[in-house]
Amino acid sequence: MVRKRQKVSADVLSVKEVADILRIGETTVRRLAASGELPAKMIGKRWRFSRQEILSLLPGRPQNGQPGASA
Repeated sequence: MVRKRQKVSADVLSVKEVADILRIGETTVRRLAASGELPAKMIGKRWRFSRQEILSLLPGRPQNGQPGASA
């Protein structure tokens, strides 16, 4: 029986998607995830990221669920 790959939820990002959002290289994303500097989970052999956590890292975005908070 052949399994079809399910599309990843819009709330879960891949390395490529995080690299595009943060405008950094995919290798850098993997390195930051491995060191714990980016919040991520290893699912099988692939890194996965929460869209909300990644977007909260961007300047001008609310931090820790606090509306209007900025760095």
